[in-house]
Amino acid sequence: MGGDRRVPPNTGHVDLSMTRHVLEALRAGGVPISDPTFELARVFVERCQNFDAQLADDADGGFFFSTTEFDINKAGHDGKHFRSYGTTTADGILALLAMGRPLGDEHVVAAERWLIRHHRDLEVPGFVGEMYHRWPRGLSFYYASAST
Repeated sequence: MGGDRRVPPNTGHVDLSMTRHVLEALRAGGVPISDPTFELARVFVERCQNFDAQLADDADGGFFFSTTEFDINKAGHDGKHFRSYGTTTADGILALLAMGRPLGDEHVVAAERWLIRHHRDLEVPGFVGEMYHRWPRGLSFYYASAST
């Protein structure tokens, strides 16, 4: 995303949207699911999901944007974790599917449940307070596209 190339532990810009598009491109290009790239991506994608099968009440199943770039998680933080929101949850589902997860996978089902519970037509769900007024309108068409 610009600037000098970074090496671990300085990751640089990493986000769920970019990851989803890369995974879909790899699949479209014929890269097999067995390629190690998909396992590496799985770790990042799952870390962006507010999901824990053991703590269903505390983990809502939705997704946030990045584990490395805290300021770009547009819905903010609730004191425990980054808030889930619509565009990233739609991207998260598409990333999981691109990695070969079936529709009945518990991560996919949890994210789909989050979208159904929070859906608001073209308004991107997941934003509260001041943060809510800042992003939903600008993200509404991206949300509609990613949600279809």
